[in-house]
Amino acid sequence: MDVVVDKMGDSFPEIRVDPKGVKELIQEEEDQFRRTLDRGIRLFKKISEKAKLAGSTVISGKDAFFLYDTYGFPKDLTQLMAEEVYVQFLFLLLSYSCMRSGMSVNVAEYEELVASSAIQKKTKETDSLNVVLDVHNLSHLKDTKVSVTDDSPKYGRDSTNGKILVLFSKGQFVNQIASDDENTPFGIILDRTPFYAEQGGQTYDTGVIEIEEKAKFEVQNVQVYGGYVLHVGFLKFGALKVSEEVLCSYDEIRRAPVRRNHTATHLLNFALREIVGKEVDQKGSLVNPNRFRFDFSCKKPIANEQIDQIERIVQSFIDRDEEVFFRNTQLHVAKQIAGLRAVFGEVYPDPVRVLSVGYSVEDLMADPSSEKWANTSIEFCGGTHVARTSDIRSFVVTNELGTAKGIRRIVAVTGNDARRAVEEADRFAKKIDEIRTLLGKELNLAVIQLVKELDAAGEDSTLPLLRKEVFRKDLADLKKKFDDEDKAFKAAKQEEALKKFKEAVDPNVPYVVEILDIGSNSKIAIAAANVIDKAACMILSADEETQKVLYIARVPKHLIDQGFSAKDWCGQLAQVLGGKSGGSDASSQGSGTNMTSLQEAKQIATEYAKSKVK
Repeated sequence: MDVVVDKMGDSFPEIRVDPKGVKELIQEEEDQFRRTLDRGIRLFKKISEKAKLAGSTVISGKDAFFLYDTYGFPKDLTQLMAEEVYVQFLFLLLSYSCMRSGMSVNVAEYEELVASSAIQKKTKETDSLNVVLDVHNLSHLKDTKVSVTDDSPKYGRDSTNGKILVLFSKGQFVNQIASDDENTPFGIILDRTPFYAEQGGQTYDTGVIEIEEKAKFEVQNVQVYGGYVLHVGFLKFGALKVSEEVLCSYDEIRRAPVRRNHTATHLLNFALREIVGKEVDQKGSLVNPNRFRFDFSCKKPIANEQIDQIERIVQSFIDRDEEVFFRNTQLHVAKQIAGLRAVFGEVYPDPVRVLSVGYSVEDLMADPSSEKWANTSIEFCGGTHVARTSDIRSFVVTNELGTAKGIRRIVAVTGNDARRAVEEADRFAKKIDEIRTLLGKELNLAVIQLVKELDAAGEDSTLPLLRKEVFRKDLADLKKKFDDEDKAFKAAKQEEALKKFKEAVDPNVPYVVEILDIGSNSKIAIAAANVIDKAACMILSADEETQKVLYIARVPKHLIDQGFSAKDWCGQLAQVLGGKSGGSDASSQGSGTNMTSLQEAKQIATEYAKSKVK
């Protein structure tokens, strides 16, 4: 990895920022892929042998999809192995020898199953939310002496063996579940689990509960009811029985960013009190893998300058690489720690888990009243957290908004999501730079489009908040530039049109018909018509943007007395230009859509005028 950083760091500077984090991520992916590959190859051998015994040379799409959907084994590798085009180094790496199979995969069937699975997945996610334990279920568990779940392994990072205590299906406790209906959600309670159940603002874990090659349960949701941790999901294959031993593995790749985000909420809480004031109280939080939000008491919006200070404080914790300590402590003793933060109104267990950044809990307890504890983040928390603040990598606020009277919310991202937010902001800044050279309507349309992009995401925006504010100012400046130029352009155009119209007037002719380049601006046309006192006037104008023709007529009283009508005059043009007109003998106007007949309309208007004057 050090060689990669040295050779590629200039082209990909982000890997220089956190080489340790990149190494860990690559190692996690590599270890997971090795396990996937090892198990997939063993299963493929069984599947191919089964097909051959049946006299077939085709791996069914169903079997290929099973390898992918259940064990994450890529379709491409299944095809390579079936077609005996083995990738030699993979087998050397895993000490496997090549074997010829001369088979193929039913890809069409596989693709159909993939498409169908995508639709079913959304339905399953909804169905899994309906598996809950009510008061009657909890009463039954207590009456039958089912022990509450030991979830202490959730603070570790290893898979854990557990025993099935309860199986829950369609609102009933059962002794066995089977994969006959893979679309039915089930619930499982174990004696011990490494899965984190949703609580304290932190989202639940996902992962698998399995008996190697016999049964696999996909965990999609984890909730806790009265101390019982209920794992909700779907049985991919096989069957599970009460009292069976299983292997439980949570999704570490999903949990890793949750840990970063959760620790970051603590640092944000500390920074808010430092910058906004000691009266700030936490009112709620939600910690997900891709972002987190933090609600707090505050009477007015947080200024951009304060957001900048808050980001700097949190980032300083990250840069100092502080160790994160935790320990269960008697509640009445823990409450004496100076600078301790707790959620007002929250009921905490006794003993309570104390989480401290930079100072060990043992040090805190040795001198609980020390003023120096106020210089760091100390809270009660049962969530999962990073080992060191540097694991958070980076911190970016993406939104700040009000949710209720006296309640504000900050939304933020960390780690790779923070890096992506900065990269997205750089791309957006480039878009703004690209439109700076535009003029007129092109500039206006481009500004409107970028403003829409900024506003579209709302709370879900992934752009850094402070960068967004800069972008809004830049776009407002560009809009003002367009408005100023447009105003000046229209003023010059009006002046030019009036000048041209005056020049077209012949004092010896009691009428004037003229085409002016004023678009659909009827105000300019009326202004032009009003400069003529004694002559009848007709003004026509084509608007390329709206694809319409505007025409306005004015006739003085002495000509009206001779039978010259502005209303009839415009009526003559409505026939050739399309559309309609209206008004009186003295003043009339209309519009049409036949842009190509403008000159013909001028000729008709001129002939009408000639016929009405003496």
